[in-house]
Amino acid sequence: MTCLGYQRQGLTSLDTWTGVLYNTLVRSTHGQIGAGARLSDTRAKVTVLNDVNAEHPIEGWIAHAPEPTPLDSDMHHTFEAGILLSGQQERHFEGLVRVVEAGDAWLSAAWEPHGWRTTVGPTDELVMHFVPELLGDAELEGLSWLSFFAAPPEERPTARGAEGRQRVLTLGNELVEEFKEHGWAWREMARAGLVRLLVMMGREWTPRRQNWRWSASPTGKLARIMPAVELVHGDLAERVHLSAAAKACGFSASWFRTLFWRTMGITYSRFERRARLAHATRLLLGTDEPVDAVGEQTGFADGSHFHRAFHRHYGCTPTEFRTRGRQTAPAPASAARR
Repeated sequence: MTCLGYQRQGLTSLDTWTGVLYNTLVRSTHGQIGAGARLSDTRAKVTVLNDVNAEHPIEGWIAHAPEPTPLDSDMHHTFEAGILLSGQQERHFEGLVRVVEAGDAWLSAAWEPHGWRTTVGPTDELVMHFVPELLGDAELEGLSWLSFFAAPPEERPTARGAEGRQRVLTLGNELVEEFKEHGWAWREMARAGLVRLLVMMGREWTPRRQNWRWSASPTGKLARIMPAVELVHGDLAERVHLSAAAKACGFSASWFRTLFWRTMGITYSRFERRARLAHATRLLLGTDEPVDAVGEQTGFADGSHFHRAFHRHYGCTPTEFRTRGRQTAPAPASAARR
């Protein structure tokens, strides 16, 4: 099935961030554009300090891959907007793969698992991470910016046509210079660039469901549920029941359930389960632990429960996922274009 250049596929590799630090296996050099860059040579494990917070609400990175790479992935507390500057990639979301080329852009919500692989190198990509305080209650033609991230990945806005992609590519190169130079008022310029990107992507887009249209004060809502989010990601080896999450936020279970859905765009139970499954993918790809042991280490009652949940979520068994995820990137394949 294809939709506006998206391709559905059973396998999606999802990793997880641990607090403000994240670890990822890479086959290309990743360089942080901003201050405090931590570089690693190729084929190394990278630990990057993620210092994006309310005081420093946005940062940009550029990643270069000289050749096709295996699947890589992450999951983090920030929102992400990215632009591919050259080459071709697959961008992986939950049960979805999208082929992107120079001038294509993508969006990823906070704590949303996502992955990528280079299929035609060399590639250069600009990745911006920001916290919701950066945009606050900003609206675009009466639509909250959070609506762009709340829609399912295959229905999110994107640049359309050759002219649209060229405009996005030009903007991406301008933003690269802002992040490199860190000149006077660079964060304001980066914020303005991010808003321009959302406008470019959203001009011909309308959410299909009204409940993706966020109401006012999204920043305040997110802050109110963050204790639950941090509780879930604080110990991915244990299941965090809704009652415990609600208590951490100081709400009744029924109100917390409603608030979480309105803020994150998914139910709490689905969020909590996919966080543990994302952690399971990291263990499957990064360790040689038996599959059933991975299930036990991610809070599943037994091996059969883990297998069922994993297959339902990713469309393949944990063993199949491990085998495919450790393979190098396939030969470039043609894909439908917008």
